[in-house]
Amino acid sequence: MIRKIYFLLFISFFVCNYSYSKAPPPGTGTSSLPANILIMLDNSGSMSWDINGNTIGSWNSLIKYPIDVATDSNRIQILKPWDPWDGEDISDAVVLLKAQGKCTTDHISPAGVWLSLRGHLDKFSDNMFMGAVNAFTEETGKATNLLTGESGKAISQNARDYKASGQKWIVVGDDNYGEGSSREHAALSPRLLGGSAVIARSFARIHETNLKKQGLLALTFDDREDYSKIREDDRVDIVGLSDLSPGEKVDCKIHHSDGTSDTIQLNHTYSETQIEWFRKGSFLNLFHSS
Repeated sequence: MIRKIYFLLFISFFVCNYSYSKAPPPGTGTSSLPANILIMLDNSGSMSWDINGNTIGSWNSLIKYPIDVATDSNRIQILKPWDPWDGEDISDAVVLLKAQGKCTTDHISPAGVWLSLRGHLDKFSDNMFMGAVNAFTEETGKATNLLTGESGKAISQNARDYKASGQKWIVVGDDNYGEGSSREHAALSPRLLGGSAVIARSFARIHETNLKKQGLLALTFDDREDYSKIREDDRVDIVGLSDLSPGEKVDCKIHHSDGTSDTIQLNHTYSETQIEWFRKGSFLNLFHSS
Protein backbone atom coordinates (compact mmCIF):
# COMPACT_ATOMS: atom_id res chain seq x y z
CA MET A 1 0.00 0.00 0.00
CA ILE A 2 2.74 2.44 0.92
CA ARG A 3 4.62 1.61 -2.28
CA LYS A 4 1.63 2.54 -4.45
CA ILE A 5 1.03 5.87 -2.73
CA TYR A 6 4.74 6.78 -2.96
CA PHE A 7 4.71 5.86 -6.65
CA LEU A 8 1.91 8.37 -7.32
CA LEU A 9 3.72 11.13 -5.45
CA PHE A 10 6.93 10.36 -7.36
CA ILE A 11 5.14 10.84 -10.69
CA SER A 12 3.38 14.02 -9.57
CA PHE A 13 6.69 15.59 -8.56
CA PHE A 14 8.33 15.00 -11.93
CA VAL A 15 5.34 16.24 -13.91
CA CYS A 16 5.33 19.49 -11.94
CA ASN A 17 9.09 19.89 -12.07
CA TYR A 18 9.42 19.38 -15.80
CA SER A 19 6.49 21.61 -16.69
CA TYR A 20 8.61 24.62 -15.70
CA SER A 21 11.93 23.46 -17.12
CA LYS A 22 12.40 23.98 -20.86
CA ALA A 23 9.03 22.39 -21.67
CA PRO A 24 8.12 21.75 -25.32
CA PRO A 25 6.35 24.57 -27.18
CA PRO A 26 2.65 24.98 -26.23
CA GLY A 27 0.23 23.13 -28.46
CA THR A 28 2.75 20.62 -29.77
CA GLY A 29 1.10 17.73 -27.95
CA THR A 30 4.38 16.50 -26.51
CA SER A 31 5.32 15.88 -22.91
CA SER A 32 8.60 16.74 -21.23
CA LEU A 33 8.70 13.70 -18.98
CA PRO A 34 12.15 12.32 -18.13
CA ALA A 35 13.26 8.97 -19.45
CA ASN A 36 12.62 7.11 -16.20
CA ILE A 37 8.91 8.00 -16.36
CA LEU A 38 8.70 6.75 -19.94
CA ILE A 39 10.37 3.50 -18.95
CA MET A 40 7.87 3.16 -16.14
CA LEU A 41 4.95 3.61 -18.52
CA ASP A 42 6.31 0.97 -20.87
CA ASN A 43 6.84 -1.45 -18.00
CA SER A 44 3.37 -1.19 -16.52
CA GLY A 45 1.14 -0.57 -19.53
CA SER A 46 -1.23 1.27 -17.23
CA MET A 47 -1.26 4.25 -14.91
CA SER A 48 -4.33 3.18 -12.93
CA TRP A 49 -4.26 1.83 -9.39
CA ASP A 50 -6.78 0.37 -7.01
CA ILE A 51 -6.39 1.32 -3.35
CA ASN A 52 -8.94 -0.26 -0.98
CA GLY A 53 -11.09 -1.15 -3.97
CA ASN A 54 -11.35 2.42 -5.28
CA THR A 55 -9.85 3.17 -8.70
CA ILE A 56 -7.66 6.26 -8.73
CA GLY A 57 -7.99 7.72 -12.18
CA SER A 58 -5.91 7.00 -15.23
CA TRP A 59 -2.82 8.54 -16.76
CA ASN A 60 -5.01 10.60 -19.11
CA SER A 61 -6.56 12.29 -16.07
CA LEU A 62 -3.12 13.38 -14.87
CA ILE A 63 -1.84 14.98 -18.06
CA LYS A 64 -3.59 16.97 -20.77
CA TYR A 65 -2.17 15.02 -23.70
CA PRO A 66 -2.03 11.23 -24.15
CA ILE A 67 1.37 9.73 -24.79
CA ASP A 68 1.57 9.01 -28.50
CA VAL A 69 5.16 9.19 -29.73
CA ALA A 70 5.97 9.15 -33.44
CA THR A 71 8.50 6.48 -34.35
CA ASP A 72 10.63 9.11 -36.11
CA SER A 73 10.51 11.61 -33.25
CA ASN A 74 13.73 13.52 -32.59
CA ARG A 75 12.58 14.65 -29.15
CA ILE A 76 10.95 11.71 -27.38
CA GLN A 77 11.86 8.04 -27.19
CA ILE A 78 9.95 5.39 -25.26
CA LEU A 79 12.47 3.02 -23.77
CA LYS A 80 12.17 -0.69 -23.22
CA PRO A 81 13.19 -2.16 -19.84
CA TRP A 82 16.90 -2.90 -19.50
CA ASP A 83 17.92 -6.52 -19.85
CA PRO A 84 18.47 -8.32 -16.53
CA TRP A 85 21.91 -9.48 -15.49
CA ASP A 86 22.84 -12.56 -17.52
CA GLY A 87 24.23 -14.38 -14.48
CA GLU A 88 27.79 -14.29 -15.82
CA ASP A 89 30.92 -12.52 -14.61
CA ILE A 90 32.21 -9.59 -16.64
CA SER A 91 35.06 -10.95 -18.72
CA ASP A 92 37.38 -9.57 -21.38
CA ALA A 93 35.93 -6.07 -21.04
CA VAL A 94 37.74 -3.19 -22.73
CA VAL A 95 38.36 0.16 -21.08
CA LEU A 96 36.14 2.65 -22.90
CA LEU A 97 37.61 5.54 -20.91
CA LYS A 98 40.04 6.11 -18.08
CA ALA A 99 39.00 9.55 -16.87
CA GLN A 100 41.70 11.83 -15.54
CA GLY A 101 40.94 14.26 -12.74
CA LYS A 102 37.56 15.88 -12.31
CA CYS A 103 34.80 14.05 -14.16
CA THR A 104 31.45 15.60 -13.24
CA THR A 105 28.02 14.63 -14.52
CA ASP A 106 28.39 17.54 -16.96
CA HIS A 107 31.59 15.98 -18.31
CA ILE A 108 29.81 12.62 -18.62
CA SER A 109 26.55 13.98 -20.00
CA PRO A 110 26.82 17.64 -21.12
CA ALA A 111 23.70 19.80 -21.10
CA GLY A 112 23.50 23.06 -23.08
CA VAL A 113 22.25 22.49 -26.62
CA TRP A 114 21.74 18.81 -25.80
CA LEU A 115 18.82 19.56 -23.49
CA SER A 116 16.42 19.66 -26.44
CA LEU A 117 17.16 15.94 -26.91
CA ARG A 118 16.92 14.87 -23.28
CA GLY A 119 13.66 13.03 -23.90
CA HIS A 120 15.29 10.93 -26.65
CA LEU A 121 17.98 9.00 -24.83
CA ASP A 122 19.59 7.45 -27.90
CA LYS A 123 20.14 10.79 -29.64
CA PHE A 124 21.08 12.50 -26.38
CA SER A 125 23.73 9.84 -25.70
CA ASP A 126 25.86 11.03 -28.61
CA ASN A 127 27.26 13.49 -26.05
CA MET A 128 28.42 10.78 -23.63
CA PHE A 129 31.82 11.64 -22.08
CA MET A 130 32.18 14.57 -24.44
CA GLY A 131 33.74 16.61 -21.63
CA ALA A 132 35.83 13.88 -19.99
CA VAL A 133 39.63 13.98 -20.15
CA ASN A 134 41.23 10.77 -21.42
CA ALA A 135 44.04 9.83 -19.03
CA PHE A 136 45.96 8.01 -21.78
CA THR A 137 45.99 10.78 -24.40
CA GLU A 138 44.83 13.87 -22.44
CA GLU A 139 42.29 14.45 -25.19
CA THR A 140 38.78 15.55 -24.24
CA GLY A 141 35.89 13.39 -25.33
CA LYS A 142 38.00 11.14 -27.57
CA ALA A 143 39.73 7.78 -27.32
CA THR A 144 41.19 4.98 -29.40
CA ASN A 145 38.72 2.42 -30.74
CA LEU A 146 40.21 -0.82 -29.47
CA LEU A 147 38.46 -2.93 -32.12
CA THR A 148 39.69 -0.97 -35.14
CA GLY A 149 42.80 0.72 -33.71
CA GLU A 150 41.55 4.09 -34.94
CA SER A 151 42.56 6.94 -32.61
CA GLY A 152 40.78 10.20 -31.86
CA LYS A 153 37.29 8.72 -32.07
CA ALA A 154 34.34 10.12 -30.11
CA ILE A 155 33.98 8.05 -26.96
CA SER A 156 30.23 7.67 -27.50
CA GLN A 157 30.84 6.25 -30.99
CA ASN A 158 33.37 3.77 -29.62
CA ALA A 159 30.76 2.65 -27.10
CA ARG A 160 28.23 2.13 -29.88
CA ASP A 161 30.75 0.12 -31.88
CA TYR A 162 31.55 -2.08 -28.87
CA LYS A 163 27.87 -2.67 -28.14
CA ALA A 164 27.14 -3.56 -31.77
CA SER A 165 29.93 -6.16 -31.75
CA GLY A 166 28.96 -7.62 -28.36
CA GLN A 167 32.10 -6.27 -26.70
CA LYS A 168 31.66 -5.46 -23.01
CA TRP A 169 33.22 -2.25 -21.74
CA ILE A 170 33.92 -0.50 -18.47
CA VAL A 171 34.88 3.02 -17.39
CA VAL A 172 37.63 3.89 -14.92
CA GLY A 173 37.24 7.07 -12.88
CA ASP A 174 39.35 9.22 -10.61
CA ASP A 175 38.33 10.82 -7.30
CA ASN A 176 34.72 11.88 -6.67
CA TYR A 177 33.61 10.57 -10.05
CA GLY A 178 30.17 11.90 -11.03
CA GLU A 179 30.15 14.98 -8.80
CA GLY A 180 27.91 17.91 -9.72
CA SER A 181 24.23 17.77 -10.57
CA SER A 182 22.09 14.67 -10.04
CA ARG A 183 21.68 14.29 -13.83
CA GLU A 184 20.34 10.78 -14.37
CA HIS A 185 21.34 10.80 -18.03
CA ALA A 186 24.94 10.43 -16.82
CA ALA A 187 23.95 6.90 -15.76
CA LEU A 188 21.28 6.25 -18.40
CA SER A 189 23.58 6.88 -21.38
CA PRO A 190 26.32 4.42 -20.28
CA ARG A 191 23.61 1.82 -19.65
CA LEU A 192 22.02 2.38 -23.05
CA LEU A 193 25.34 2.16 -24.90
CA GLY A 194 26.38 -1.14 -23.33
CA GLY A 195 28.38 -0.27 -20.23
CA SER A 196 28.95 -2.97 -17.62
CA ALA A 197 30.71 -1.21 -14.74
CA VAL A 198 32.38 1.94 -13.52
CA ILE A 199 35.46 1.52 -11.31
CA ALA A 200 36.61 4.71 -9.58
CA ARG A 201 38.87 5.90 -6.81
CA SER A 202 35.71 7.33 -5.23
CA PHE A 203 32.19 8.34 -6.24
CA ALA A 204 29.92 11.27 -5.67
CA ARG A 205 27.11 9.71 -3.66
CA ILE A 206 24.13 10.61 -5.86
CA HIS A 207 25.78 9.50 -9.09
CA GLU A 208 26.86 6.24 -7.47
CA THR A 209 23.22 5.57 -6.58
CA ASN A 210 22.06 6.51 -10.09
CA LEU A 211 24.46 3.98 -11.58
CA LYS A 212 23.08 1.32 -9.25
CA LYS A 213 19.50 2.22 -10.18
CA GLN A 214 20.28 1.59 -13.85
CA GLY A 215 21.79 -1.84 -13.22
CA LEU A 216 25.43 -0.81 -13.67
CA LEU A 217 28.13 -1.92 -11.25
CA ALA A 218 29.61 0.97 -9.29
CA LEU A 219 32.88 -0.20 -7.73
CA THR A 220 35.88 1.47 -6.07
CA PHE A 221 39.54 0.46 -5.90
CA ASP A 222 40.40 -1.12 -2.56
CA ASP A 223 43.86 0.35 -3.06
CA ARG A 224 43.40 3.74 -4.71
CA GLU A 225 46.83 3.42 -6.34
CA ASP A 226 45.53 0.52 -8.45
CA TYR A 227 44.05 3.23 -10.70
CA SER A 228 47.56 3.58 -12.15
CA LYS A 229 47.63 -0.11 -13.13
CA ILE A 230 44.94 0.34 -15.80
CA ARG A 231 46.42 0.64 -19.30
CA GLU A 232 44.73 1.74 -22.51
CA ASP A 233 44.55 -1.67 -24.19
CA ASP A 234 43.86 -3.79 -21.10
CA ARG A 235 41.18 -6.44 -20.90
CA VAL A 236 39.37 -6.62 -17.56
CA ASP A 237 37.57 -9.43 -15.71
CA ILE A 238 35.28 -8.72 -12.75
CA VAL A 239 34.54 -12.07 -11.15
CA GLY A 240 32.49 -13.68 -8.41
CA LEU A 241 29.39 -11.63 -9.18
CA SER A 242 27.06 -14.52 -8.35
CA ASP A 243 28.32 -14.17 -4.77
CA LEU A 244 28.02 -10.37 -4.65
CA SER A 245 27.14 -9.52 -1.05
CA PRO A 246 27.00 -6.37 1.11
CA GLY A 247 30.41 -5.50 2.53
CA GLU A 248 32.28 -8.18 0.56
CA LYS A 249 35.11 -7.28 -1.81
CA VAL A 250 35.00 -8.10 -5.52
CA ASP A 251 37.94 -9.62 -7.39
CA CYS A 252 39.20 -8.03 -10.59
CA LYS A 253 41.86 -9.31 -12.96
CA ILE A 254 43.57 -6.94 -15.40
CA HIS A 255 45.13 -8.52 -18.48
CA HIS A 256 47.83 -6.41 -20.17
CA SER A 257 48.75 -6.67 -23.84
CA ASP A 258 52.34 -7.65 -22.96
CA GLY A 259 51.08 -10.89 -21.42
CA THR A 260 51.35 -9.79 -17.80
CA SER A 261 48.41 -9.33 -15.46
CA ASP A 262 47.41 -7.79 -12.16
CA THR A 263 44.80 -9.02 -9.71
CA ILE A 264 43.21 -6.33 -7.55
CA GLN A 265 40.25 -6.03 -5.21
CA LEU A 266 37.30 -3.70 -5.53
CA ASN A 267 34.87 -2.39 -2.94
CA HIS A 268 31.19 -1.55 -3.23
CA THR A 269 28.37 -0.10 -1.11
CA TYR A 270 25.48 -2.26 -2.38
CA SER A 271 22.76 -3.28 0.07
CA GLU A 272 20.82 -6.51 -0.43
CA THR A 273 18.04 -4.56 -2.14
CA GLN A 274 20.48 -2.75 -4.44
CA ILE A 275 22.06 -6.08 -5.41
CA GLU A 276 18.59 -7.09 -6.57
CA TRP A 277 18.50 -3.94 -8.74
CA PHE A 278 21.66 -5.21 -10.42
CA ARG A 279 20.32 -8.73 -10.87
CA LYS A 280 16.99 -7.54 -12.27
CA GLY A 281 18.68 -5.03 -14.58
CA SER A 282 17.49 -1.86 -12.85
CA PHE A 283 15.53 -0.49 -9.93
CA LEU A 284 12.44 -0.09 -12.13
CA ASN A 285 12.65 -3.69 -13.29
CA LEU A 286 12.60 -4.81 -9.66
CA PHE A 287 9.77 -2.43 -8.83
CA HIS A 288 7.68 -3.72 -11.73
CA SER A 289 8.24 -7.35 -10.74
CA SER A 290 7.20 -6.81 -7.11
